[in-house]
Amino acid sequence: MRYFKWFIGVSVVILVAVGCGFAFEGDGSVRVKPGERVLLSPLLSTAFENAIFVSSNDRLDGPDLRSLFHPSVDYWVERFSRGRWRYSLEEALRNLWIYEGTMRRIFRRAGVPEELIFLCLVESHGRILSLSPHGAAGLWQIMPSTARYLGLRVNNVVDERYDPVKSTWAVARYLKKLYEKFGRWDLVFAAYNYGEYGVEEKIRRYGVKDFFRLVELRCFPRETRTYVPKVFATIRMGRSLLYAQYMDKERLTVRAVEVLRVTRPVSLMELSEILGMPLSVLMRLNPAVRNPYVNLPGGFLLHVPIGLRDLAVRALWGSRVM
Repeated sequence: MRYFKWFIGVSVVILVAVGCGFAFEGDGSVRVKPGERVLLSPLLSTAFENAIFVSSNDRLDGPDLRSLFHPSVDYWVERFSRGRWRYSLEEALRNLWIYEGTMRRIFRRAGVPEELIFLCLVESHGRILSLSPHGAAGLWQIMPSTARYLGLRVNNVVDERYDPVKSTWAVARYLKKLYEKFGRWDLVFAAYNYGEYGVEEKIRRYGVKDFFRLVELRCFPRETRTYVPKVFATIRMGRSLLYAQYMDKERLTVRAVEVLRVTRPVSLMELSEILGMPLSVLMRLNPAVRNPYVNLPGGFLLHVPIGLRDLAVRALWGSRVM
């Protein structure tokens, strides 16, 4: 009964179209401060960084347009358009709807074409909590070593690969870095799958800077040979009228949350008892937290439903939660 009363009291649900949810300041930077109220999609974090990024084209152009309509891409577009493949893509798109608007903003501000967000459909089917048998995790299927290279925390308490905002910022920067190196998105996608140094070595060996030409030279394993056309195919499907029809029929449910910066270790379990709310809800609002029974690191941005921040601060006054 206590949980039921809590649920009724704090479940302020707002129906909005994709793209709503976060306010960006006029200088192009993003500000989220402890105590600030923001609209948050379920399972979504708000750890934006204060930075100004160059603008970018929203769509692929130049030589990448030729790759976008390569025959091998046509093959996957055809497969994604019917049968179980179509059903699978529709399911992945539904998974992505929850946080698509925020991801598009991140990519734009990182100087990356926003339609590259569809790469995550090939990686994880749009699932935040996806984990591969090889240890790649999250929306973007990042390996632990790569996560640390990208500046994401991965330890026994926090795994930021599962934070869709932080991981998307990291991947957007990484994709931009790869594009500055290779100058073509087909090679960028290949590098994301095969490894940037592996792609660099193939280019150096064969003197060719065209993914599909390198495929003809049998330079890549089967996984990479199919991965890149699949990414281009999902981008094309994302542009299609079929996708637009799905978007017109859907509305997203977002929850209002408040942000706490933890300055003294506190666990999610302890906080759930203090707030009188289910631990599972706090876990959903903080997907980067791996172990709810272990104290969170100092400086961690914690999300609680709107209206409960003051209660948490009063209860943890000696804990210096800001």
